[in-house]
Amino acid sequence: MPRLRVAAAILAIGLVTGSACGARVDEEPPGPTDQATRTTPPTTQPPETTPPGGDRVDVVGVGGSGAAAGLRADPGCSQTELRQPIASLSWSVAQKLGTAQRVDVATSPEGFEEGLFQSSERLPSDMSRIVWEDLDAGIIYHWRVLTLQPGGWWASRTASFEAPICVADLVSPA
Repeated sequence: MPRLRVAAAILAIGLVTGSACGARVDEEPPGPTDQATRTTPPTTQPPETTPPGGDRVDVVGVGGSGAAAGLRADPGCSQTELRQPIASLSWSVAQKLGTAQRVDVATSPEGFEEGLFQSSERLPSDMSRIVWEDLDAGIIYHWRVLTLQPGGWWASRTASFEAPICVADLVSPA
């Protein structure tokens, strides 16, 4: 029973401080999502250069009708891997539908400019949800959606969330 009390105390502290499963976003949440995918992002990429697949990425603008909006993060714990935080990231696709999208995730607000971020593979232009599985507990992540338009990639406004601390009790039932 002591492990259970410790886990409950950690969860209670997180709920009081808002640190166990907090989420912050810069825009209004999107409407319902119609597609979903799971991904384990590739390694960190240099800023606006070459993401997975070898495509050069030059961000030509932020926000507007050519960019995704309404970024929303729903952090939680994996149902299949013990103590593994995940986040369901959803957004409203750009009003001016592009030809592709990708999601970038960084551990600092400056990560995108400094080249310290991870990128998803190219996503279909109508996709509006992805599950990000490569997270460390208790870390605040910053993320954006890039939409490929005829003139280049348009970035959404940046949103942030905190990866939860996922407690697991490994004691088998008696």
